[in-house]
Amino acid sequence: MYETIQANGLVFCGVIATASVEDYDANIIKKHEATISKRENTFKNYLQTVRFNAAPVLLTYADDLSLETSIQNAKEKATEFHSWTTGNETHKLWCIDNDQDIQCIQNAFQKIPSLYIADGHHRSASSALLARELTQKEHTTSHAACNHFLTYLIPESQLKISRLQQSN
Repeated sequence: MYETIQANGLVFCGVIATASVEDYDANIIKKHEATISKRENTFKNYLQTVRFNAAPVLLTYADDLSLETSIQNAKEKATEFHSWTTGNETHKLWCIDNDQDIQCIQNAFQKIPSLYIADGHHRSASSALLARELTQKEHTTSHAACNHFLTYLIPESQLKISRLQQSN
């Protein structure tokens, strides 16, 4: 569980988890913008070299009371294990290690029909690209080391869209 509290009072709280390339390829994880092949390949090569995602893909989903209740219950029982401040933000992490809480959150996510990429189209596309390449190279149906990518999942009610002011 990860929470950011901004100086303006906005709070973003969600789950850090992995998403499957299979769900990405099956369009359960919805895309809304095209990606550039050159950037996909750059990120893919990076992933292949370092073997981990440096930043999570921001995924969002339609608000769901059952899921939010499961997340909140798990958060209340968990011990905060890390907190830090950077500039105008406070960040907090909790480790959800209670099997029953994990199962409740997983069950609630199973009922969510779609996830949407809010930020990280190239990171998710490069993960899928690497998984496909490794699968083809090794002639297997999946490559366990690369068939998931790091995500931060928040409900759509927490999304804030900012417009950049263009200077003249």
